[in-house]
Amino acid sequence: MGIWASHLYSVPPEKLDELIENSLRPYGECQKHIDDTVNAVCAVLQEMEQIPRTISVVKGGSYGRKTVLRGSSDGTIIIFVSDLEQFQDQKKNQDKILSKIWQCLKDCQLTMKLPARMEVQGFHRGLTFQLSTKWQTIAFEVLPAYNALGLSEKPSPQTYRELRRALDTAKAQPGEFSVCFAELRQRFFHNRPRKLRDLILLVKYWYQQCQEKMKGLPQSAVYALELLTVYAWEQGCRAENFDMAEGLRTVLGLIRQQEQLCVYWIINYNFENETVRNILLSQLRSLSQRSPRKRR
Repeated sequence: MGIWASHLYSVPPEKLDELIENSLRPYGECQKHIDDTVNAVCAVLQEMEQIPRTISVVKGGSYGRKTVLRGSSDGTIIIFVSDLEQFQDQKKNQDKILSKIWQCLKDCQLTMKLPARMEVQGFHRGLTFQLSTKWQTIAFEVLPAYNALGLSEKPSPQTYRELRRALDTAKAQPGEFSVCFAELRQRFFHNRPRKLRDLILLVKYWYQQCQEKMKGLPQSAVYALELLTVYAWEQGCRAENFDMAEGLRTVLGLIRQQEQLCVYWIINYNFENETVRNILLSQLRSLSQRSPRKRR
């Protein structure tokens, strides 16, 4: 079965829920220690005076989506800063702001008594810090961002026009300013059923095993797998309780058909507005050119 081989295939279907509970979900006490530490650090970042006013601090990544696998996982801390008044400012001023955030995080590490062990990394290629307990480690990337939404819940056409100009002016890569819309990602996953999150853990665990067998599989694909799992659930039962084995089979079946898939949601935008349509299509074309696989 090659890359598809996994010891998951030896687990009886009726035992998958037990596998998730006993092996894939983080231990409750470890997760609480990390949660308390994240909340303490975010409170400091919200009030810090070394940089222009912090508008808000948002938790993202697997941590923010509550899809953390036991053992090691990822997270992001997005800091919306008042001094960033347009998309281009984010790229231009990032290093200066990160250096001040780094100092603030080092102070947290050295002076605060935190439930989880905190280790702040250097920021040669970005700023990260790691939180560790006995059985859990989460690596967080810290990102200052332009508050593209302002007080709105959804982007306006004007926001997309500004995004289009910024992409052209800054010669940015596709998705480079996606962090500015981090709150939309978090809302998308908010209030999803616990069992759907469990299925996401199972799919991520399957992919983790694939990475061990076939070196070079990108870590960036994990978020796409989470979205694909949500799509499978939405197209299927949409129930809070469902058969875990059937859910896994459905997602793996979609993965096998990935070259024929084009999945998107129109919760926060639609193709009726010409500006939005042109931006989305140009981004899709750009991604397609960078991929060795044919996309439809």
